[in-house]
Formats: sequence, C-alpha cells, structure tokens
Amino acid sequence: MNAHLFEAQGALTLASDMVRGAKYAEAVQAAQRSIEHNIKALYPLVGLDAPHTHDAVTGSRGQERDAFGGVLKRLDLSNDLYVKNGIMRLPWLGKMWASAHEFSSYGYGGVAPSVMFDIEDAQIAVDYAKKVKDGVSALIESVIQGRIRILSGQA
Repeated sequence: MNAHLFEAQGALTLASDMVRGAKYAEAVQAAQRSIEHNIKALYPLVGLDAPHTHDAVTGSRGQERDAFGGVLKRLDLSNDLYVKNGIMRLPWLGKMWASAHEFSSYGYGGVAPSVMFDIEDAQIAVDYAKKVKDGVSALIESVIQGRIRILSGQA
C-alpha cells in the first residue's frame, strides 16, 4: 500500500474517533490530513514526487503553482468520465481543506481551535475526507482495471 494511502486511512479513522469523542478541532485536523494524503497518493502513482506541504495541490509555499496539474497531465482520463469528473474536484477540495490545517492547529486571532469548531464542522470535514478517499480509490481502481492509463513523461 502506498504510504500516503496508509496515512490517509489512519487519519480518517482518527477523525471519526475524534468526532465521537467531541474533539472537533482535532477531527477537522485529522480529516484535513486524510484529504492531503489521499491527494498526495496520486503523485507516486504517476511517477511524481508528492509536495512536502499541507497543500497537496499547489505544492509550494508562497508561490502560485499547480503541482496537481502534473498529475492530471500524466493520466489519460478519456475512457472513464465518471472518475474524471470526481478527480477534477480534488484541486478544489485539496485547496479548501489545506486552509483548515492552520485554523484547526493554531486557532485564529487568539481563539483556540477547540472553540472555533463544532460537531457540524467536524462531521462535514469527515464527510469530505470520505469523498476524497472514494474518488482517489475509484481512480486507482480504474488504473488497475485499465480504464485509465498512466502516460509517461507528460508533466
């Protein structure tokens, strides 16, 4: 199993546990980590190094860059439009939830993370983490079944 997928699954399990334990900021943080690592799992699948930031889409701090575009350029998605539509959501979801890392870890404006998040926020984060996991799993399954081909040297 890809190390990022292993990390993503562990983080998703932890996020669900944190919701049940009423630790909502920790649940959001773990769900964000699951989303991050699920997206990062696609980089080695196509022969690229995953970014070393919480933003698995742009992959750089302080620079506008599209690291995830390199992943998309190495995938022939033409034979599986269902998976293609799901994968095209990942840049938006990855960027949106990357911002949750800072707030769920450090709070904002002197307000602790534990005060900022409630059960609804935590459950939404877990639900999105599950959607990302399902989308990444569908892509990997389509690659295994040959519906999606990995193109070499296109990034």
